[in-house]
Amino acid sequence: MDEAGKLENKAFQYLFDKNIDQALATCEECEKTYPSYHSVYDLKNMLKKEREGLLDKNSGKWKEIYLKILNNYSWRLSTDIMDKLRLNSK
Repeated sequence: MDEAGKLENKAFQYLFDKNIDQALATCEECEKTYPSYHSVYDLKNMLKKEREGLLDKNSGKWKEIYLKILNNYSWRLSTDIMDKLRLNSK
């Protein structure tokens, strides 16, 4: 489970860097490592669906995604990630 936690943190770092493809790849890797880890499966699917709108790092879609994660996929996320989601969703 430690490996899954590291991968989840890495995926969120890519999300905060607005690198959608790396975030998706890391979510997929996390899911393979620990299939039921937190909300990684649902997060991955949501990101895949929203990928096109997130290719532009300046898109307002990013704020929507951070808020959506905060509201729907935040189960057992670290305080640090939750704080960053709150900050970036404003």
